[in-house]
Order: sequence, then C-alpha cells, then structure tokens
Amino acid sequence: MKWNRSALYFIIPMLVAGNPILSGQTNHLEKKISIDLNGMKLKNALPKIGDSGGFQFSYNSEILPGDSIVSVHASNQTVNQILKNLMGTGYRYKVLGNHIILLPDAPAKRIPKSERNQEYTITGYIYDAQTGAIISSASIYEVEGMFVSATDSRGYYTLTVPGDRDQQVLSYSKAGYLDTLIVVKPKEQPLVNITLTPKPRAAAGNPLPEHAVSSLDERKLVKALVPAKTRITADNIEVVERRWAQVSFLPFIGSNRFVSGLITNRLSLNIFAGYSGGIRGLEMGSFLNVVRNEMYGVQVSGFGNIVGKKSKGVQLSGFFNVDAGSFTGLQSSGFSNVVMDTIRGVQLAGFSNVLRGPMYGAQISGFSNFTSQNVDGLQASGFSNVAIKDVKVAQATGFVNYARNVTGLQAAGFMNIASGTNTGMQAAGFVNYATELKGLQVAPFNFADTVSFGAPIGVFSFVLKGYHTLEITANELFPLNLSFKTGVRHFYNILTAGLQQDWLSIGYGVGSQIRLAKKLTLSMDLTGSYISDNKNFIGYKGGLVRFSPTLDIELDKHFKLVLGPTLNGFAGLDPADPGSSTLPLLFGWPLHNQMAGDIPVHVWIGATAGIRF
Repeated sequence: MKWNRSALYFIIPMLVAGNPILSGQTNHLEKKISIDLNGMKLKNALPKIGDSGGFQFSYNSEILPGDSIVSVHASNQTVNQILKNLMGTGYRYKVLGNHIILLPDAPAKRIPKSERNQEYTITGYIYDAQTGAIISSASIYEVEGMFVSATDSRGYYTLTVPGDRDQQVLSYSKAGYLDTLIVVKPKEQPLVNITLTPKPRAAAGNPLPEHAVSSLDERKLVKALVPAKTRITADNIEVVERRWAQVSFLPFIGSNRFVSGLITNRLSLNIFAGYSGGIRGLEMGSFLNVVRNEMYGVQVSGFGNIVGKKSKGVQLSGFFNVDAGSFTGLQSSGFSNVVMDTIRGVQLAGFSNVLRGPMYGAQISGFSNFTSQNVDGLQASGFSNVAIKDVKVAQATGFVNYARNVTGLQAAGFMNIASGTNTGMQAAGFVNYATELKGLQVAPFNFADTVSFGAPIGVFSFVLKGYHTLEITANELFPLNLSFKTGVRHFYNILTAGLQQDWLSIGYGVGSQIRLAKKLTLSMDLTGSYISDNKNFIGYKGGLVRFSPTLDIELDKHFKLVLGPTLNGFAGLDPADPGSSTLPLLFGWPLHNQMAGDIPVHVWIGATAGIRF
C-alpha cells in the first residue's frame, strides 16, 4: 500500500485470529511452528505464518516488498528464525499484544537535518466504537521509542514525538478493548481521534480470560513511587520489549522513562527505586525494586523487592520480598518474605515467611512460617509453623507447630498439632495432639483420637478411641486401691490411689498389655507412689515402687478378673517411725530389710487381685 496525502494515517485494528482475548504477554517470536509455502507473494505468506502461530502481522506496506515471490520451508523453527530467513536484514520486530510489528532498522525516509531535532505534538480523543462514550485512562504508545501518553477524564490525550522519522507507529490500548495500531505522519496530521472496539463478551458457560489491573500496582508502596501514567501504561499495553540495561533514580526518572513497566531488562540499576516489566539477569536497588512480570536471575535491594509474577533465581533484601507468582531458588530477607504461589527452594527471613501455595524445600525464620498448602520439606522457626495442609519431612519450632497430615517429625518447645494423621513422631515440651497417630508422641501430655500403631509416651496420654479402664484391687499393703489407666494397650499411663488404716498412697505409672488368648491378657504395670499419713497428706511416710505382672481374665464384655504377684520396694523417711521400719503388711515374702544410710529400705514379693471394668 502506498501512502498519499489524503491517507495521512492507516488504522490497523488488532483483531486476533481465532482468539482475540489475551491474558498476558506472549513472545510470539519465540514460538516454534512448522510451515511449508511455495511460490507465494510475501504479503500473502505473512498471514499464513501468523495463522500457524496464532498471531497477526502489522506493518506499513511502504517498507515491505509485498509482491515479491517467496517460499518458506520450516520444521519446528522459531518465528524469529523464519522471519530472518524470509526477510533478510533491514528489519526488526516487536511483539505487541497478539501482533508482531514489522519495523525498518532505519527511517523510511531520510529526514532533513534541520528537522531531526524537532518535536511534534499529536492530540485527539478516544471513544468507544459501540456507544460513542469517551474512554479515560487509555494509553497511547509510540512503539519505536519510549513515548507514551494517557487520556484524561475527558478522553483527551497529548503525545509528543520526535521528528527523526516521517512516520510514527502508534498503539492505542485500553484494558477491555481491542488494541488499535496506526501509522501517522505527525508533521502533517497533529489531530488524531480514535475509536476502540470493546472485546467480545464470552458466551455463557465459556468464560474468556480478562485482562485485569495488576494487584501489584494497587500496593500502597508501588502507588506512592510509581506514577499513575506509568502504571496505566503497563496495565493497558501488552508488549514484549527487551533491553540490555537500564538505570533509574525513581520509576519515572530513568533511561526507560514512562515505559519502564513494559520493558524486560538484563541489567537493571536503581539508584533509589525502579519499576520494570521484567528481569532476565541482574537487578540492584538501594531501596526498592518493583518488577511487574517475571524475574529470572538475581534481585538485590536494600529495603524490598516486589515481583508481580513468577521468579526464578536469588532474591535478597534488607527488609522484605513479595512475589505474586511462584518462586524457584533462594529468597532471603531481614524481616519477611511473601510468595503467593508455589516455592521450590529456600525461604529465609529474620521474622516471618508467608506462602499462599505449596512448598518444596525449606522455610526458615526467626519467628513464624505459614504455608496455605502442602509443605514437602522443612519448616523451622523460633515461634510457630503453620501448614494448612500436609507436611512431609519436618516442622521444628520453639513454641507451636500446626499441620493437617504430617509424615516425618514435628518438634516444638510447647505444642504440636496434627489435625489429620501424624505418621512419624511428635515431640513437644508440653503437649501433642493428632487426630490419628501412626508413630510416636513424646511429651508430658499427649492427646489423639485414634492410634493405628505406635504409642503416645508421656506423663498423661489420652486416646479417645484407645484404652481406658478403671480398676479396683486389694494387695498386701493397701486393701483398697483405685486405678485409672489410659492410652493404648501396648503403652498406657496409670493414675492410682490406695488406702489403709494409717496410710494413703497417690501414684503414677506406666504399663503395657500382651494378649495371650481370646479372653486372657497379661498386663505389666510399673508404678511409683507417694505414701503419707491418711489424716495429714503432707505427713510424708516414704515412697513405694511396684511392678505388677497380672493375668487379666475376661468374665464378660465389661468385667475382667485381675490377679498376679507384685515386686515392691519401699524407702521410708524416718527410721524412728515404726511404720518405716516395720511395714504393716497383711502378707508377703520379704527379700530385703536393711538401712541405706539412715533410710530404711524394704523389698518384698506380694500379690494383687481385683476387678477391672
């Protein structure tokens, strides 16, 4: 197409072949396609290539020999490679939305030297093509440079462009509308009004993804440092633009100016704070780094890093890191890390780590770790670890751990909670809880609903669907004893008390059962008791240790007869006390009655019998 004086600009609606709605930046130049074309005009071959890759080409026909005959034979080649072979040198390509824009390496026409340093201002209004309403906060982008503008509340815009080219390619964009490209001669046409077509609505039951304002741009710190013009530009325009390096003092004062949110940099140096579209290399900032899309490489900041999509590499900051997508690698901060998706790697924080997704690796913090999904690795903190779903490997903290299902170890200074199944071990300074235990609980107090195998070990363990019995017995020292046993059959706790004419005993112990036959079990109990005067509890008489192997004979479903021998050891407090030197035994077989220093020690064999229910 040849330009004439009446055709001062050419409007190219960016209608996407097959799928007009884009949900993110796609580098169509890196797509691999296969295509076979023979003896076709170039202007007809380009749409065929676009159809194969799911995009369209946009170009000024004056720069392209459209009628030249070409052939294309490509098998699993990138679009960029195909274009280089097809077009040769003299062209460069830019991805904008669902279009690849073909641009000349040099200006289409040689501009007189006197005009090169001039600037031209293009103004106009942008309207809705269906309703005629004005469109505010739309973006106007000069695609070959770094010049942008936005419409005000009246839909009016002003864009200043350099005079180094006789034609300028402008992009008009607004979230929710189809983008439009025009080629304009700014010297001859300073007024350009544009209509934008709303994107087609999705059919019922077949929703199409919408381009939404990035939640990153809504953060207070980003709003405070990044101008609205820069944020609006990044929200409206989907462009793949890469540059080797950029330097900025603030997000709007730097080499990439107001289009910084559109550009992916290999090297980014932010003297105070910076805002970029992406990083593929190294970014350093003394205060804050903000990356709107992906970060691949190393990001270092004196205060904070914010990334809008996924990151891969190393992220270091003096205070915080925030990633709205997944993170792979090492993330370290002086205070806190927040990742809104998956982590594959390590999170290190002086205070807290927060993950709104699954973790594969380790979370280590001085105070707390939180993961909303599974932890396939380690959580270690000074105060608390929380995994809303499952933990594989370990949780270790100074105070409390919480997870649903735990396979491995939970270790806490105070409390462990597994709301589902703990397969492994819980060790706490005070209390453990698991709905189902398949392993060990070690703490002063242990609680569980069910123990499939393993045992709770501690001062007191209670298993709701476990072993609970009351036992009334008599023995040679105390004719009346009441014992409560709780836990599981192969390991339970015993709380016991005994009474006789002069003495009272309060004791604690542990025991285990072995089934010998259908209605016959062997219980082996070891208890230690405090013996006092039954009229004065603080009148300490001595200590009693008893080992009781008993046979338990089932009489019916609810009662068992308990009987067996006992091995007893008693140490009295006062050698002058007759009860300490001569025990009030009803019967027994003495094994040892001697003084250990000034403490009388008695060892004997006795017996016990009673009813368990």
